[in-house]
Amino acid sequence: MKASLDAAQRRLGHPIVRSFRDAFEEAANHSDPSVLSLFHPTMFREMNGGIAVGTSGDEVLVLRGDALYVGGELLAPTLAELLATESNGYDGTDVVDVICPFCGETDAITVDTSGGPTQTFIEDCAICCHPRTVHVEAGTVRVERA
Repeated sequence: MKASLDAAQRRLGHPIVRSFRDAFEEAANHSDPSVLSLFHPTMFREMNGGIAVGTSGDEVLVLRGDALYVGGELLAPTLAELLATESNGYDGTDVVDVICPFCGETDAITVDTSGGPTQTFIEDCAICCHPRTVHVEAGTVRVERA
């Protein structure tokens, strides 16, 4: 599988993020079918500013950085989280649109609601890859330069 991912990366001309590579290899070893279907790496193709890597239902699954999207909607911040959600049916997350303090673009981030009402964490912008500090307080999300 590693050789196939390496070949897909060479064909695309840019790196496939490590978190996705690791989760993809793990997912390829599962025999349990689910609504999520991952393409073989030779089928990866560039699409909508990302890499088409599979399907979820009738929609194409696109990898942008570490995050997975169906259409323009964030499906999961990583493949590993998506696989965990698919297997246990629980999604304890909220998706929030924020404006990146570096590039000014709107970006969707995922807040793990099981972390409590007050949280602070670092998350890279899916567009410009700069690290941002995310503050969650009583349902309000604020993003600043890390």
